[in-house]
Amino acid sequence: MNKLGLGYNEVIKIKKNIIYSSVSGYGHNNKNSSKPAYDIIVQAESGLSSLNGTRDPLRSPLSVADYISGTYSALAITAALYHLKNTGKGQYIDVAMYDSLMSLMDNTFLICGANQENIRNGADLTELGLKSTANRHPAASPHGIYKTKDGYIAHMSLSNIMWHKLLKIIGKEELINIKNSFFQQNGGIVQLNFILNFYPAANILVSLIIFFYL
Repeated sequence: MNKLGLGYNEVIKIKKNIIYSSVSGYGHNNKNSSKPAYDIIVQAESGLSSLNGTRDPLRSPLSVADYISGTYSALAITAALYHLKNTGKGQYIDVAMYDSLMSLMDNTFLICGANQENIRNGADLTELGLKSTANRHPAASPHGIYKTKDGYIAHMSLSNIMWHKLLKIIGKEELINIKNSFFQQNGGIVQLNFILNFYPAANILVSLIIFFYL
């Protein structure tokens, strides 16, 4: 816009209380300001593509960085209109795609903060939920999309009540009272995900796991 003579410093000369929103890749006050940005690049730089997929980094099929920065810009404009109404003053809004996408990485920052020592010691980033999480959740299980005989189901058990209901549905109600943490919700995340992924096609396998583990 500056090249067209329509930057904020020029427009404000025409209308003092203008609300001017500028959406860019990295904002306008840092070393990356002049760099071009595309959604896939920002997804990679923010770490989102590393979380996605099952092995290698994978971009989201949706233009997440584009959408969220546009949404934040709209919200900021709404707040600026309220400010204009109450003060008569306009606002300059600087929204960066990179900043916007980083704001969505909340769980990742929390996990990193809680596992700094483990990460320094070479912990598996996938198990920590920092890489290739696919449909899994690092703090809850079952959590994912599972194959059934006639399609797929999306399911999450974020409490023992939900987990126990699932056990009743799949005909494994006897596991509810087993004290072994292997069969308790969130007690054996990797193991539970394994069971739920293979249960529809391998009922015998589940029975063998239960027999040998107890």
